[in-house]
Amino acid sequence: MNRSLFWRNAANWGFLLGLAVFLWALVVWGLRWEPANGWLAEGLLALILMAAIWITGRKNASLTGDAGYSYGEAVGFVFALMLFAGIVSGVGQFVIYTYIAPEYYADLIGDMFDRAVAE
Repeated sequence: MNRSLFWRNAANWGFLLGLAVFLWALVVWGLRWEPANGWLAEGLLALILMAAIWITGRKNASLTGDAGYSYGEAVGFVFALMLFAGIVSGVGQFVIYTYIAPEYYADLIGDMFDRAVAE
């Protein structure tokens, strides 16, 4: 496996995936989805993540030809991709929680805490 291609693809796709998660969080905040409907939002996000991983895998398989990736290389690639995506989406979440909508998330967490204490 070409190591520079491995890390470049993992960083590129991880950045795009992290950006998609960040934009998804903005959509969820913008539409004010309630936690009760969170399964729908999380399900759609999971489908987006699975599609991104599948598309990435297909693209990398076409680049490597018949050799393909071994199981260990594939797991390593997904790990590296998710590492980059986590960093980008984490920075994005920090920006949302701190600068864009701090009052929304403070109220949301307070409501969830009140419900948990009430039960």
